[in-house]
Amino acid sequence: MSATESTLFHPRRAAVLGIGLLGGSVGLALRKVWPQLEIAAWGRTSETTELAVTLGAATTSAASLADACRDADLIIVATPVDWIARHVIEAAQVCPATAIITDVGSTKTAIVQSVEADRLASKLFVGSHPIAGGDKTGPEHARQDLFQDRTVVVTPTSQTDPQRSEMVSLMWRSFGATVRSTGPEVHDQLLAATSHLPHLVASTLASILPPEAVPFVGTGWRDTTRIAAGSPQMWSAICNENSAAIAQQLQAMIDALDRLKAAVCRRDTGEIERCLQRGRINRLQCESSS
Repeated sequence: MSATESTLFHPRRAAVLGIGLLGGSVGLALRKVWPQLEIAAWGRTSETTELAVTLGAATTSAASLADACRDADLIIVATPVDWIARHVIEAAQVCPATAIITDVGSTKTAIVQSVEADRLASKLFVGSHPIAGGDKTGPEHARQDLFQDRTVVVTPTSQTDPQRSEMVSLMWRSFGATVRSTGPEVHDQLLAATSHLPHLVASTLASILPPEAVPFVGTGWRDTTRIAAGSPQMWSAICNENSAAIAQQLQAMIDALDRLKAAVCRRDTGEIERCLQRGRINRLQCESSS
């Protein structure tokens, strides 16, 4: 963030609701940019929020959501996606009228629709999603540089306050992220293809491993299924929140596997190689653009 930008956006007190990997990383990044910033952490258990304070991801542990948000001018909601809208609306009831509320949810349409149905919350909220994370959970795995050189998607709508949207973008850029803007529906369609489907495919692949094959697992299987170690509860919530787009991508995957299966059964070397080549080209293109 440039000196000019830092004067445009300088929060006085922040609240992080949900202080796991992403929430904890937001707290650490905030304190790097603004070392004197007060950050109240609120989560499911006092043990988690107190650990966040010990690790430096927050300065105080709040006993309730209201306590965390009452004096905060910046609120980041990092709870599971099926709770985010509720927590945004609850935060809007107690925080200052000048506050900015954003989130880190990997689904957007359902969250934004619920928030925008609330007159007060809709004025304060800007949807956002950092495309960053990992298969580990909890503040003990949080990293100050988690968002460095990562993409963050901001999802304003016609109801979003443009100034708040710009301030949220400034915050993410201050963490070293590249910010892209798109609508909630487009976000969910794209993330179904690039994040949600890959996790389900990795989990399914891991689930069909025969027990007798475990001693023969190599780096290819481990690399392909790494993300399957993520929280089943978190990912089932994502599936429910973005079911239509995920179902569409699952069908595309099923169709592609059916074509590949037919080619294998026919021993159609040309078609098998064409399938593999399409995957190779897309993978190389993604590598070159990162």
